[in-house]
Amino acid sequence: MTTRVNALRRPRGCGICRMFGHDRRNCHSHHTYGTHQQRYTWAMNRWRNHCDINATWIAQGGAGIDIPEPQPPKTPFEQACDNTCKVTHTDECCICMEALGEKNKVVTSCGHQFHFGCLIQDTNRSNKCPMCRAIIRPELPKRELILPGTAAIRRMSVRTADPLVSLLAPLVAGETRDFVTDALSQVIAETSLMLLDTVREANA
Repeated sequence: MTTRVNALRRPRGCGICRMFGHDRRNCHSHHTYGTHQQRYTWAMNRWRNHCDINATWIAQGGAGIDIPEPQPPKTPFEQACDNTCKVTHTDECCICMEALGEKNKVVTSCGHQFHFGCLIQDTNRSNKCPMCRAIIRPELPKRELILPGTAAIRRMSVRTADPLVSLLAPLVAGETRDFVTDALSQVIAETSLMLLDTVREANA
């Protein structure tokens, strides 16, 4: 009589990060959207899930796979302060290809030399070193722009129109005055709403 022994099955794992509980298609290392902190949070959640599955597998007699805990990402300022390169002495600026002078020379945190004016113009387009692509200018987080809503704009428009109508009081009266008040309020409200839409598009 032959007894069949079921082999212990290894949990489903990812071929990229080697964690249990997900696969290559939905691995957190592929995510390019979200902030650095959000991606770190996703990695920590996956790591905790892996630890639970791994502990269960070890309890069943499996070999287990130890994965180190994900580390929080460095901030752009910390990356800019990492000076891992030696100062690269050169006779010319690699941006404008003209000779470097002692008075107009700047050395980046990664050790490369440029004309000060050339580097300022380049950092307006990119926050990375033109030579080694290391981050040399930390990006400041954008403040969320809080704009008033449509109802607040319309209330403000009515209050703004009242002084104008008061000035026109000797000229208009009765129903004509109400009509002028409504017309002015509408014009002010529409103008303000168009201005807000322009501001939103500029900050999108």
